Amino acid sequence: MSPITNGSRTMRQLLAALLLLAAALFVVGVAREHSLHHSEVKPAAAASEPVHAEGSDEGDHAVEGTRPEASSETRTETSEGRVLGVDIETLPLVVAFAAVSLGLAIALLRTKSGTLVAATGVVAGVAAVFDVAEIIHQAKESQTLLVVIAAAVTVLHISAVAVAALILKAESPPDPGRPLTDPSRAIST
Repeated sequence: MSPITNGSRTMRQLLAALLLLAAALFVVGVAREHSLHHSEVKPAAAASEPVHAEGSDEGDHAVEGTRPEASSETRTETSEGRVLGVDIETLPLVVAFAAVSLGLAIALLRTKSGTLVAATGVVAGVAAVFDVAEIIHQAKESQTLLVVIAAAVTVLHISAVAVAALILKAESPPDPGRPLTDPSRAIST
């Protein structure tokens, strides 16, 4: 592996910054989505409460009529956070993703490992796939702000993949079989 140059160090700093910014926006987007779901669930729960009039059996029927709606509401709520079959909005997963991003960013700045750069590119690429799925999901839900946040996170992750590739190229040792200069520019004497 060739030594890390100033340009390579700057690209590593850029990669770390992209990871941290993407993680921060991801956390903001999940928090925003949770706040939207909680504000939507409360009115729906209040509307499904049965009205019981004294001396009538209608209240009992209302309770029976609301139970299926409540269960379908619960089913919808648990499946909404799923992207490609993974519930990416659970608190442990959000914290884990932010911690991994922070750990990768710190490690990128402290080590010279090309393997770490490659792993970071892979993590960012996988995250970008989930981000695109989240854009589609939020577009179906007509959540414009969340679509914009998810799109921004996607751009950051794709940019991280590109920067990781540039770092790997810049830090790779020169191929001994390849001339250092372009033969078409060689001066003939």
